[in-house]
Amino acid sequence: MQIGNPLLEFNTDFNARSEYFWSHGLISDSTLEILTRVCNYSSIRRQRQSGNLGGVCQKASNQLYAEISDYVDEYDVTLDVCLSSVNQQAYVLNQLVSFFYFLHAHLINPLTFFFPQSCYSLDLFWLI
Repeated sequence: MQIGNPLLEFNTDFNARSEYFWSHGLISDSTLEILTRVCNYSSIRRQRQSGNLGGVCQKASNQLYAEISDYVDEYDVTLDVCLSSVNQQAYVLNQLVSFFYFLHAHLINPLTFFFPQSCYSLDLFWLI
């Protein structure tokens, strides 16, 4: 008994990725046409692995990855991708907290600071 999703046929499996990208709106019609007629995804993958990606496949690869953002998970395009580490997030949060401590220490109302012409600029902050 075998379980899983095996690689059945290299060309078929890898060439399906370009249609997957296109069907999810990640690449344009012209890029799909290049990947279908000029240099397919399996050729790009093979040449990249062997270290000699060049010519028309290099141009096709450049166009493909120019359209796919670094913030998109190529295997699950609906998944949120957060590239920052927990340490970076903690650093930003600490900077924000420090900024609010600075405002409070210098008797600056954050609502007035961020929204100077707003109706939210009331001194309700100091009642807390």
